[in-house]
Amino acid sequence: MKKGPLTRFDIAEYLENEEMVAEYLNLICQENDPALLLRAIGHVARSKGMAKIAEAPPPINFLT
Repeated sequence: MKKGPLTRFDIAEYLENEEMVAEYLNLICQENDPALLLRAIGHVARSKGMAKIAEAPPPINFLT
């Protein structure tokens, strides 16, 4: 059996809506690994496009 070339898996291509993003982040949070969470946030950012994120209003700062 001849095997074809492997392609790189990119989770960002599969995070198509808010429900998928929420489920993905919930699963990552269960791992209790800050480095993994930061990587997952990067995946979400890439899935949405950094330009779209840059245009979003800043989050509310509850500390001020």
